[in-house]
Amino acid sequence: MPAIILTFALMFTLSLAEEKVKPYQTVALHFLMGLALLTFGVLSYVFYFYTVVASQHKSSIPEFRKWGVAMILPGLVILFFSLFRGRWLKEPKNNRLFRIIEVICALVYAGYFVVAKWWVPAGIFGILALTLVLASLWEGSRNRMLFIHIDEQGIALPGTSRRRSLEWNEVQQVLLRFGVLTIDCYDDHLYQWNVTLPEFSKDEFEAYCAKQVKENEHKKSNW
Repeated sequence: MPAIILTFALMFTLSLAEEKVKPYQTVALHFLMGLALLTFGVLSYVFYFYTVVASQHKSSIPEFRKWGVAMILPGLVILFFSLFRGRWLKEPKNNRLFRIIEVICALVYAGYFVVAKWWVPAGIFGILALTLVLASLWEGSRNRMLFIHIDEQGIALPGTSRRRSLEWNEVQQVLLRFGVLTIDCYDDHLYQWNVTLPEFSKDEFEAYCAKQVKENEHKKSNW
């Protein structure tokens, strides 16, 4: 009776440890929004009384004083959490909640300043609203885990890479040092990623890659 031999293809999987958005960038944008609200809230409040004193009648901008207070209060709250509760604010759930509140505030105040024909703050809050929306989308994508898969067929690159994969005849050397995966190609392209600490042996991984490079060396193109 013939013997049945089962073979299993060896595969190494590395997860990327890179952060698309740094934590300090997340908090910095909250701080910027809080500062904008506080600044224009104070200006609105002061401008209201300046108009009253100078012309002895209320500002032509309706409820300007109330809108000033409406900007100062959320501005102070956002600044407080940005400066003294940064770690709490970095939590995805809390960060998302503040982003939603900030986008709503920015859109409402941009619209109000357009009606009031105060174009500078209207433009600033409009730009802030767009920036906050883009930041929310970018921050949402950072939690997706990205992987690099390496087997005898080649190297499958993460989705953020311009290329989807590399064949072994394109690769000259693969190194894993100090949490950085380096792939050096014959065409002088160098790929590097920060990766999390793998469960497998670094030496075993590098030996496997060196073996694949050696076995496929004769297949490389000679342009």
